Amino acid sequence: MRERAPWYRRRVGVHGAIAVALIASSAVVGFVGHGSGRWHAVQAVLLVAGAAAYLLGLVRSPD
Repeated sequence: MRERAPWYRRRVGVHGAIAVALIASSAVVGFVGHGSGRWHAVQAVLLVAGAAAYLLGLVRSPD
């Protein structure tokens, strides 16, 4: 049985691209949005969704 590559060498593909886009949009919301609680909630949701997409990419990685 072939051993899996370490997490930092795995190819996450489309899920990685989605994660980068979500995290970048979270940063944009943080810089552009006002300091209200609603903007922080949107930023947190985007960040959590980006992390979830990255973890899903790690799990589904072919390496």
